[in-house]
Amino acid sequence: MNRNIVIFGNSMTAHQTAVAFQEKGFPVYMITPDDASVSAGYAGKMASDHFSINCLTHAHLNGLAGYANQFNIDLKTDDGSKILEAGGIVIAEDVVREANHAAYGLAMTPLTPGLSVILHRIGDSPVVPENWAGITTVVFLLNLSAENHPIMARETMMAAKTLRSEMGIKTYVLTGNLKVADDGLEAMYQDCRNAGVVFVKFTETRPRIDHGNGQSVEIDFVDEITGDRFFLRPDLVVVDERILAAPGLKHLARVMRLELDDGGYIQADNVHRLPVYTNRKGVFAVGGSRGVPLSESADTDIANVCTGIDGVMTGRTVTPGAKALIHSGQCIRCLTCYRVCPYAAIMLGVRPEVISDLCERCGICAAECPREAITISDYANPVIAQQIARHVSASGAMQSPFLVAFCCGRSAIPSKNLALADGHSLPSNLLIIEVPCAGSISIDYLLSAFRHQADGVLVLSCHTGNCHSEHGNRYVRQRVENLLERLAVIGVEPNRLQLTTIAANMPAEFAETVTRFEQQIIQLNQVKP
Repeated sequence: MNRNIVIFGNSMTAHQTAVAFQEKGFPVYMITPDDASVSAGYAGKMASDHFSINCLTHAHLNGLAGYANQFNIDLKTDDGSKILEAGGIVIAEDVVREANHAAYGLAMTPLTPGLSVILHRIGDSPVVPENWAGITTVVFLLNLSAENHPIMARETMMAAKTLRSEMGIKTYVLTGNLKVADDGLEAMYQDCRNAGVVFVKFTETRPRIDHGNGQSVEIDFVDEITGDRFFLRPDLVVVDERILAAPGLKHLARVMRLELDDGGYIQADNVHRLPVYTNRKGVFAVGGSRGVPLSESADTDIANVCTGIDGVMTGRTVTPGAKALIHSGQCIRCLTCYRVCPYAAIMLGVRPEVISDLCERCGICAAECPREAITISDYANPVIAQQIARHVSASGAMQSPFLVAFCCGRSAIPSKNLALADGHSLPSNLLIIEVPCAGSISIDYLLSAFRHQADGVLVLSCHTGNCHSEHGNRYVRQRVENLLERLAVIGVEPNRLQLTTIAANMPAEFAETVTRFEQQIIQLNQVKP
């Protein structure tokens, strides 16, 4: 086991994470493609107080081999290539902020600064007159061009209140949809109004902003509530900003085989990745890398990643049970398993190999393998077939119809258990087969149920974005759709196979789904020739 911690990023959160690990006795390496000048002050203090933190600047990730506790990180530096060994990796890039000047038809000038510029001026010297000399009126533009991150509302209101209450500057906030749903934002909005900040909300119209001569900005608009027309010539027009994922995340994700969400942040839209986990064990994301730029979240993220690293290094995060096994005699090295594994648990050598400690037993690799060269012993196709056969043998002349439901162990099974606990009745001849993930439900599973005279086969998977394996529900949907096209050829009505998504906290819906499916199959049986 290697105790080195490698941190990618040059954000304040990256430096704070480095210090936290160093104070816990971990050797720490910080990797950044730039020269660390952005955080030079903090980095200098860190270098003097924490001697075991190694900063590698102008370093780029070339490759990543190995796995948690045994990572080999290939870096390209100004001095050539360098290999680092690490037990854990933390990605701590900052978000990128881009002012929305173009959306308002404005040029970036001293009269039209972005919000970050104003926050910097306020933070540097809010009470020094020279910093705000001659400025009597400031207009903030917020959410007029598009929906923005709630942090824009927070920072805009903070700046507006400071200018109004501490400097006596007339302050206006022209806003579209003012997002105040986050913690404390509604109270902050009321505080701003009480301090004298004027909010003007636009729903159907937009203010006209004229910056034609470059020497002044003129704004006129009609108040949508009173119908009155207003004209402003502010000394500053502060433009809101978009919060974007750091461009470097895409490269890190590609090399490390990490999943990104639609915004380019690491973690993907998966509730099971929260708070700081990625799909690859031993690799964590904090702060802006996972789309959380609020500084107050940094301490929580750092505490969570320290706990996560400790869990990986002590083996507490290893999933119990039989793991996927690749049978070398059947494997033709097509690398399907390597491509589809959501946990990067397949390593390549002479033949692909499953790293047992990384395998989460999702079964996606086994179900997708074109040669059936991969098995999970307690979920192998013959085991499932025997389970169905035993039920048929034991049920004897039980009431028709005979239904088989393949249920995800993380969603449908808890939902079923709650349904029974709540007193819901389920079909009398319903065989429920628990699988670790719906992604493990192969076409052979489904055909086996029909071969054993099942009248109907139901597949219950997680909702989109709720799958622990991220894509398990997508894979099983593709297989079900594929089989639906072929059922008629073998003499089975397509309506006898159905896929439904369900969450773990939906007991009534579980009972309703299986009961409704039973009624559907009864009707099919009544009209069956």
